[in-house]
Amino acid sequence: MLDESLIGRSFPPHSADVEAGRLRLFAKAIGETRPEYCDEAGARSAGHRSLLAPPTFATCLYMDVPDPFAWLLDLSIDLARVLHGAQEIRHFAPVYAGDRLTFSPRIADVVHK
Repeated sequence: MLDESLIGRSFPPHSADVEAGRLRLFAKAIGETRPEYCDEAGARSAGHRSLLAPPTFATCLYMDVPDPFAWLLDLSIDLARVLHGAQEIRHFAPVYAGDRLTFSPRIADVVHK
């Protein structure tokens, strides 16, 4: 069980590139058919500078490290006893093909249920 002393703990940041092909595959996988998510010309005609990333796409890039759950082991958490209850992602601007995102994970809160 985690204790509140871990609140604020940060983990190493990592960066990832937003690739147009991966955006198209992701849009197809989630059933997104709007042109701004699937077609470069459609995105530009809708006023975007490039192919737009669906809001949940950033989670894929966040997990794009050799061992995305290593931080749990660093905290001595048994992965078999973990139930994902909630996650918050803050978007400050649209994400487009060609962007490079940097993720800086940290523990914002500890909730016992």
